[in-house]
Amino acid sequence: MNLSLVPRSCATCWMMRPGATRCARCRPCWWGGAATDRQLVDEALAAGVALHLSYGMSETCGGCVYDGRPLRGVELSLGERPDAGSDRGTIWIAGPMVMSGYLDGEPGVSQLNGTKWLATSDLGHLRHGRLEVTGRVDDVIITGGLKVAADQVRAAVLSAPMVARAAVVALPHPAGGRW
Repeated sequence: MNLSLVPRSCATCWMMRPGATRCARCRPCWWGGAATDRQLVDEALAAGVALHLSYGMSETCGGCVYDGRPLRGVELSLGERPDAGSDRGTIWIAGPMVMSGYLDGEPGVSQLNGTKWLATSDLGHLRHGRLEVTGRVDDVIITGGLKVAADQVRAAVLSAPMVARAAVVALPHPAGGRW
């Protein structure tokens, strides 16, 4: 049996031990749709789940990156622009599966040297040559002129030995920005 879940469903299934056992029986088990918690991935792999991470969206006609590797014909770029050449930042996708634009007339894509690039609003980095989705561009909190990635703050808090769960939220501050 094949199984495909978004990370929230994965976490819920995993917390219910009978659900975790059932996940382990699925071959393969695809997780995607948002950044997946690394600890959850490691636990699933250790339990014998035939886990594969998928990445894509409606604008790319579904999954186009599997286990961190783009499908044939798919190009990935990271950074502020598709030609930034960075190993982390906004995820850009190009290929024949990228949409032409939105129905409301918004282009949604950028042209660079004849190639259409989609800025995904997701953040990621390359780890051993594989794409890892780490969060959303809109999860960046601007405070005092600095950009703070909420997922990195959460990871730092969770690294403390007595912390089991954490959430990071931005609150408006009268001096401007968010705290």
